[in-house]
Amino acid sequence: MKTKNIILNILFTVIIIGFTSCSSDSDSNDNNTNEITVSTSNFSVTIDENPTNGQVLGTVTGTTNQGSVVFTISNQIPEDAFKIDTNSGELSVNNELLFDFEINPIITGAVKVVNGNVSKDAIITINLNDINESTIYKGYVVLQTQEEINDFGAHNYTEITGNLIIGNVFTSSISIVDLSPLSTLHTINSLYIYNAVELVSLDGLHNLTSPFLILTLLGNTSLINIEALSGITTIGNLHVAGNESLTTLNGFHNISGVVGKINISSNNALLNIDELINISATNGSVLIEHNQSLTNIDGLINISSIGNSLIIRWNFSLQNINGLSNVNSINKEANISYNELITNLDGLSNLVFLGSYLIISYNNSLTNIDALNSLTEIFEIRISNNISLTNLDGFENLIQIDLILHISSNIVLTDFCGLENLFVNGSGPNSYIVENNAYNPNSNDIINGNCSI
Repeated sequence: MKTKNIILNILFTVIIIGFTSCSSDSDSNDNNTNEITVSTSNFSVTIDENPTNGQVLGTVTGTTNQGSVVFTISNQIPEDAFKIDTNSGELSVNNELLFDFEINPIITGAVKVVNGNVSKDAIITINLNDINESTIYKGYVVLQTQEEINDFGAHNYTEITGNLIIGNVFTSSISIVDLSPLSTLHTINSLYIYNAVELVSLDGLHNLTSPFLILTLLGNTSLINIEALSGITTIGNLHVAGNESLTTLNGFHNISGVVGKINISSNNALLNIDELINISATNGSVLIEHNQSLTNIDGLINISSIGNSLIIRWNFSLQNINGLSNVNSINKEANISYNELITNLDGLSNLVFLGSYLIISYNNSLTNIDALNSLTEIFEIRISNNISLTNLDGFENLIQIDLILHISSNIVLTDFCGLENLFVNGSGPNSYIVENNAYNPNSNDIINGNCSI
């Protein structure tokens, strides 16, 4: 019996020891499983010197077995040269002035990849390529004489980091005849050519490429050829004014997409603007005025929206505005005035949103405004001095005018029935002014059915 008890005690002890051992092993395995690990690798890249602020350099890798990691810069030489996205690890240029091969051919640093109390370091190495900066002019350039153009061109610059200004906006006559010394230029910020009255062509600028912030051709009265600008495909603002010999915009045919502002003014020989055909929208205004030979604006046919105002006026040979037929929204005003030959507004048949004013005045051949029947709400309307306009049928779908409806001096206008829906079913203007027309009904006349004679 005693022997049996001894055997049982030994077995019990063995079981307890075994259980304790298994429990310890399990705890050890659990601790190993819960331990956070972080991994990363060193980052190295080679780029050209003189990048721009925000230029992406690449991404530092960082992973963890639990949760997520955060990226922080622990040091860099020189200080503040680059920055990092704390969540993604994306490295980018912070101070472009420090990325100068002659000063800092190599930029170094370290990035810490962190998860809680666990972190690993990635060594950062950015090697800079030495660029021949003798062909880059830093700043803006003003060339006011042919001699200055020749002298600047002798340096064979390929890039100007700022604007190139040729001529003088405050001087009415600049003796510049030849831009060929500038033929090595391919990159500039913006181009302004002012009052170069002897300049016939822009030959010499044929290597210029996009993007352009601003392109201005102003007062170059002998200019007939701008084909040298055909390398430009994207642009901010386009301003072509006072170039009295220019008949076409050949050279702009590759500009496409969304532009900022379009201003085509006082180009008395300009026949059309067909070369703007690839522009799809503007963020700014479209201004077409004082172009005495312009017969159509078909070059605007692909524009669907205008971010500011539409102004078409003082184009005495303009026969129609059909080139606006794809425009569905104008954020501010539309002004169609002093266009002697247009008989209708058919180009505005798809206009459904007009943000502020509608002005239609002094269009002597205008007989109807039927194309405006997609408009339902507007801030203000002024219709005046259209001596052939007989009715307002284009306003039959208007239900709201916020401020003013002013209709005056349309000497054959006798039919106001297009306003019945506005006054009977809609919200009429705060101020309704009707005067000096062939018929001048007040709002009650229109409500009571006396809208025409």
